[in-house]
Amino acid sequence: MTNETEELKHEMKNAENLHGHLGPFLVIGVKIARLAKKTLNLDPSKHNELQVTATLPLLTPFSCIIDGIQASTKCTIGNRRLKVENSKRDITVKFELKDFSKSLEIQVIPDAVEMLMSQLAKGASNEELAWKIASMPENQLLTIKNGWNQNLEKITDLEKAKRRLKSENLTLSIVKKSEIIFESRTHGIFGFLEAIEKLGDKLRDASVADKIVGKAIALLCIYAKVKAVYALTMSKEAEHALKECGVYFERDKLVNEILDASGKEMCPFEKIALTIVDPNEAYRKFKALQSLILKR
Repeated sequence: MTNETEELKHEMKNAENLHGHLGPFLVIGVKIARLAKKTLNLDPSKHNELQVTATLPLLTPFSCIIDGIQASTKCTIGNRRLKVENSKRDITVKFELKDFSKSLEIQVIPDAVEMLMSQLAKGASNEELAWKIASMPENQLLTIKNGWNQNLEKITDLEKAKRRLKSENLTLSIVKKSEIIFESRTHGIFGFLEAIEKLGDKLRDASVADKIVGKAIALLCIYAKVKAVYALTMSKEAEHALKECGVYFERDKLVNEILDASGKEMCPFEKIALTIVDPNEAYRKFKALQSLILKR
């Protein structure tokens, strides 16, 4: 028996202990994780820098894959290194290091899933199918969708900022020439004002990922001459301002207006921004309002 077979049996046992029983989809999770670790050629010291996003139908038996991945990688929902997203049919798992130097996406071959579901429907036992999956060649079960060693230079600045914003639970991430030049967890506009104060002209041609972008932040982006903006939530006024000035942007959610912390009234910076077109004037007025707020 080869070392690789022994290692697989050991990881299957760990997964069984975590999950409560042995089953084919649990073993698929283990084999996905093993293929990722092998293909990425991870240094053991970097295993705790691995992040995983599993996209699959959130129904049993498919969701059993999650426990197989958790047992093999130690990436869990609890330690926030595993994210789970629902899909109607496809099973895809993405692995990447926190510094984005390596990335890999693995898909379970649909025919293999159909075979398993057919066998289960005919009364085959979970344990029997688990060992069948364990012995199945990887190329009959899994396929690598994307290349595995992406250099940081090949990842756009905006994409890197977006990933940092989400993976590190930030409110603001700014990247230029593949380098992170500013990050913040400060809510509201204060984080961006701090970035302007600290970096000044260095913000020119940078890429910005911000949790919430209203017209106020949009005007500051134009003032700082950034080249690209991403927002989890963007207001219609912000979208219009960025379009007018030719600033590339991406956003997830579009809203009518940005509210204050109470969620009942419009943000005071947004109220000021509504009447402003000139980004230089916007910066001056935002700084003045910031000073008043800090004095309270």
